[in-house]
Amino acid sequence: MMKSSCTSAPIFTPFSLFTTVLLLLLLTPALLADKVIVVRSSSPTHAKLASIEDGSQMVHQSDIDTWKTILDRLSGKCSQDTRKKVANLILTSHKLLKDRGKDMKLRDAARILDESIPPEGSGLLDCHTLFSTAVTREVTGQYRLKKDKAPY
Repeated sequence: MMKSSCTSAPIFTPFSLFTTVLLLLLLTPALLADKVIVVRSSSPTHAKLASIEDGSQMVHQSDIDTWKTILDRLSGKCSQDTRKKVANLILTSHKLLKDRGKDMKLRDAARILDESIPPEGSGLLDCHTLFSTAVTREVTGQYRLKKDKAPY
């Protein structure tokens, strides 16, 4: 139990002060490593998706990096489509799922879409049709097509 002064403020002992300083020194690099980025209209598509998911123009670099990974994977599987079109397909699929009572994060919707495309079919498949199929299966409660494991 920590001692208190007559003003009810805790009295820090040298040991507790040392522990506090040590914890701050250990945690500071981890806190500084994940910078906060302001997303603008000129930002890359993956940064815009991170901003949309967070509901803010200020997003963590780690979230932007996750969306870069997501778009890299899906753009590789949907080589016929641009990154912007893949992003629009993710947003549309998320909206369709939400409108039909499947409330989930944007990256969860992207994961469903990513995992429904097999890696060996990369670049050969029509992703618009596959995304429609994945959304329909999710809404109707059919099992998810797990053709690939998403790492995010």
